[in-house]
Amino acid sequence: MALPGACGGDRQTDEAPPCADTRDCAAGEVCVRGACVPVDGDGVSPNGDRSDDPSPDADADGNDADSSADGDPPDGMDGDEEAIPAGRCEDLRLRPDSINYGCVDLGNYATRSLMLCNEGSGHVDLLGLVLTPVSEGSCPVAIEGAFAFIGTVPSPRVPFPLDAGDCFAISVEHTPYPGSADHATLKFITSVCSISAPLSRECKCRCYYPSLMAFCDSGERCEFGETQVDRSTVLGVTVENYSIEADREIALERIVLEEEGDANFRIEFPDEETREPGEAVSLCPGDRYRFNIVFTPQSEGPHENAVLIFHPDHGTDSPIALPLHGDATAAEP
Repeated sequence: MALPGACGGDRQTDEAPPCADTRDCAAGEVCVRGACVPVDGDGVSPNGDRSDDPSPDADADGNDADSSADGDPPDGMDGDEEAIPAGRCEDLRLRPDSINYGCVDLGNYATRSLMLCNEGSGHVDLLGLVLTPVSEGSCPVAIEGAFAFIGTVPSPRVPFPLDAGDCFAISVEHTPYPGSADHATLKFITSVCSISAPLSRECKCRCYYPSLMAFCDSGERCEFGETQVDRSTVLGVTVENYSIEADREIALERIVLEEEGDANFRIEFPDEETREPGEAVSLCPGDRYRFNIVFTPQSEGPHENAVLIFHPDHGTDSPIALPLHGDATAAEP
């Protein structure tokens, strides 16, 4: 499986200055196998520390070609010994070349793994990994907590060697939360080039309201699947006050269907027999309120609607909206 795009060019022929460690190299270079080699500086400093400003040019489809390192033998190698050639960018492979976490519900997490493999005959050093959030639409995004490495991350100070046939595996855990990034780029920085893999979650980015979120049993959309005409499928909806302020009480003023005359969907409230019509539901921090959506299709084909949740923080113009979708099949004779 070839990586998209082209990486680098021919190996440099200028002799690289010998070094004992990175302090012997110029700014922007690291000492790898006795030679100073350039490092892609985006997100990693020459001393191996991550910068506060991750790479702005990390492509989601993933190629950042750097110049190759000169393959001079390390200090102490006898000239009569055969030097291990420097690896080539085109010999590096990501397995898989992207990660899709599926539809991970808010508050849950999923872990996936990637491997960088050297399929050539030369030597390559893995110098670091960088995670960069990818913004989609107008929703705010943050990387902190949403994506995290599990395992040891190499650095220019302690690189991970990749000889012919070697692979490096890393796991990335994704924990979505309101306002977090649903997409990111994982960049592998090596001594010959940088290669990036896109990370994504199937649930598209949505703007959540401060201290309140709502989700269906099937995720951020209520997907009922196939249901026969005049039969019913039921999904639960949870509304949660996740405020960290102990006295932050939120009132749910109205919960209605966007198309109120739609006979294909119906809302069932657990307390509808005891709660007065129009009475608000109050949620203290940590409280959850659950109700059901019943899909009873009246005709064949796809049916769509939305549940609107009104609360005073955002007025009547901007309720939380949960999409509803179901496919109706013919009734059995």
